[in-house]
Amino acid sequence: MVISTADGANRAVRVAASRKDLVAAVVALGTAPFARMHFEGSEGMIASETVVGAFINMLERDYRGALRALLSATNAQMSEPELRERVAFQISYCPQEPAAARVRAWAEDDPTAAARETGERLWTDLGCRPHTSAEGWSRR
Repeated sequence: MVISTADGANRAVRVAASRKDLVAAVVALGTAPFARMHFEGSEGMIASETVVGAFINMLERDYRGALRALLSATNAQMSEPELRERVAFQISYCPQEPAAARVRAWAEDDPTAAARETGERLWTDLGCRPHTSAEGWSRR
Protein backbone atom coordinates (compact mmCIF):
# COMPACT_ATOMS: atom_id res chain seq x y z
CA MET A 1 0.00 0.00 0.00
CA VAL A 2 1.22 3.49 -0.86
CA ILE A 3 -0.13 6.41 1.15
CA SER A 4 0.30 9.72 -0.66
CA THR A 5 -0.29 13.41 -0.16
CA ALA A 6 -0.33 16.32 -2.59
CA ASP A 7 1.35 15.58 -5.91
CA GLY A 8 2.67 12.29 -4.51
CA ALA A 9 -0.65 10.79 -5.60
CA ASN A 10 0.39 11.33 -9.22
CA ARG A 11 3.59 9.36 -8.73
CA ALA A 12 1.88 6.69 -6.61
CA VAL A 13 -0.68 5.80 -9.31
CA ARG A 14 2.08 5.56 -11.92
CA VAL A 15 3.88 2.96 -9.81
CA ALA A 16 0.62 1.17 -8.99
CA ALA A 17 -0.34 0.98 -12.66
CA SER A 18 3.04 -0.28 -13.82
CA ARG A 19 3.89 -2.54 -10.86
CA LYS A 20 0.71 -4.25 -9.68
CA ASP A 21 2.95 -6.79 -7.93
CA LEU A 22 4.39 -4.05 -5.67
CA VAL A 23 1.37 -1.85 -4.94
CA ALA A 24 -1.84 -3.42 -3.66
CA ALA A 25 -3.53 -0.04 -3.15
CA VAL A 26 -2.97 3.71 -3.26
CA VAL A 27 -4.51 5.92 -0.58
CA ALA A 28 -4.51 9.56 -1.68
CA LEU A 29 -4.91 11.95 1.27
CA GLY A 30 -5.95 15.52 0.62
CA THR A 31 -6.04 15.32 -3.16
CA ALA A 32 -6.61 12.77 -5.85
CA PRO A 33 -4.24 12.32 -8.79
CA PHE A 34 -5.26 14.89 -11.38
CA ALA A 35 -3.96 16.96 -14.26
CA ARG A 36 -4.26 20.74 -14.42
CA MET A 37 -6.19 20.33 -17.68
CA HIS A 38 -9.12 19.04 -15.61
CA PHE A 39 -9.55 22.58 -14.32
CA GLU A 40 -9.67 24.28 -17.73
CA GLY A 41 -12.59 26.66 -17.92
CA SER A 42 -12.85 27.01 -14.15
CA GLU A 43 -12.12 30.20 -12.28
CA GLY A 44 -9.51 28.64 -9.99
CA MET A 45 -5.96 29.97 -10.18
CA ILE A 46 -4.72 26.48 -10.97
CA ALA A 47 -6.50 26.71 -14.35
CA SER A 48 -4.54 29.79 -15.36
CA GLU A 49 -1.36 29.17 -17.36
CA THR A 50 -0.35 32.75 -16.55
CA VAL A 51 -0.72 32.32 -12.78
CA VAL A 52 1.01 28.94 -12.65
CA GLY A 53 3.79 30.18 -14.94
CA ALA A 54 4.26 33.31 -12.84
CA PHE A 55 4.49 31.23 -9.66
CA ILE A 56 7.09 28.92 -11.21
CA ASN A 57 9.07 31.96 -12.40
CA MET A 58 8.88 33.41 -8.90
CA LEU A 59 10.15 30.12 -7.45
CA GLU A 60 13.11 30.32 -9.82
CA ARG A 61 13.88 34.00 -9.20
CA ASP A 62 12.75 34.76 -5.62
CA TYR A 63 12.37 31.45 -3.82
CA ARG A 64 11.92 32.96 -0.36
CA GLY A 65 9.25 35.37 -1.67
CA ALA A 66 7.40 32.57 -3.48
CA LEU A 67 7.37 30.38 -0.38
CA ARG A 68 6.24 33.28 1.77
CA ALA A 69 3.37 34.09 -0.62
CA LEU A 70 2.27 30.45 -0.81
CA LEU A 71 2.56 29.72 2.90
CA SER A 72 0.85 32.92 4.01
CA ALA A 73 -2.03 32.34 1.57
CA THR A 74 -2.56 28.76 2.73
CA ASN A 75 -1.88 29.26 6.46
CA ALA A 76 -3.73 32.42 7.44
CA GLN A 77 -3.59 31.38 11.11
CA MET A 78 0.22 31.74 11.22
CA SER A 79 1.76 34.67 13.03
CA GLU A 80 4.67 36.56 11.45
CA PRO A 81 7.27 34.71 13.54
CA GLU A 82 5.67 31.35 12.68
CA LEU A 83 5.62 32.24 8.99
CA ARG A 84 9.30 33.29 9.03
CA GLU A 85 10.19 30.04 10.80
CA ARG A 86 8.21 27.92 8.31
CA VAL A 87 9.77 29.66 5.29
CA ALA A 88 13.24 29.14 6.75
CA PHE A 89 12.48 25.48 7.45
CA GLN A 90 11.15 24.89 3.93
CA ILE A 91 14.24 26.50 2.39
CA SER A 92 16.53 24.33 4.50
CA TYR A 93 14.47 21.21 3.77
CA CYS A 94 14.10 21.65 0.02
CA PRO A 95 16.48 23.92 -1.89
CA GLN A 96 15.27 26.20 -4.68
CA GLU A 97 16.36 24.21 -7.73
CA PRO A 98 14.64 20.90 -6.88
CA ALA A 99 11.56 22.72 -5.57
CA ALA A 100 11.09 24.67 -8.79
CA ALA A 101 11.71 21.53 -10.86
CA ARG A 102 9.14 19.59 -8.82
CA VAL A 103 6.47 22.26 -9.26
CA ARG A 104 7.21 22.49 -12.99
CA ALA A 105 6.96 18.68 -13.32
CA TRP A 106 3.65 18.68 -11.43
CA ALA A 107 2.25 21.47 -13.63
CA GLU A 108 3.05 19.46 -16.76
CA ASP A 109 1.94 16.07 -15.41
CA ASP A 110 -1.15 14.09 -16.42
CA PRO A 111 -1.63 10.96 -14.30
CA THR A 112 -5.16 10.32 -15.60
CA ALA A 113 -4.38 7.10 -17.51
CA ALA A 114 -2.39 5.65 -14.61
CA ALA A 115 -5.16 6.54 -12.14
CA ARG A 116 -7.73 4.91 -14.41
CA GLU A 117 -5.56 1.79 -14.72
CA THR A 118 -5.11 1.64 -10.93
CA GLY A 119 -8.91 1.43 -10.77
CA GLU A 120 -10.38 -0.05 -7.59
CA ARG A 121 -6.97 -0.01 -5.93
CA LEU A 122 -7.11 3.81 -5.74
CA TRP A 123 -8.73 5.23 -2.61
CA THR A 124 -9.27 8.96 -2.08
CA ASP A 125 -10.01 10.77 1.16
CA LEU A 126 -13.23 12.75 0.97
CA GLY A 127 -12.93 14.37 4.36
CA CYS A 128 -12.70 11.41 6.77
CA ARG A 129 -11.10 12.40 10.05
CA PRO A 130 -9.44 9.83 12.37
CA HIS A 131 -12.30 10.18 14.88
CA THR A 132 -15.05 9.49 12.32
CA SER A 133 -16.19 6.34 10.60
CA ALA A 134 -14.75 4.93 7.40
CA GLU A 135 -17.78 6.30 5.56
CA GLY A 136 -15.68 9.36 4.68
CA TRP A 137 -13.54 7.20 2.40
CA SER A 138 -14.37 6.56 -1.21
CA ARG A 139 -13.05 4.04 -3.65
CA ARG A 140 -12.62 5.78 -6.97
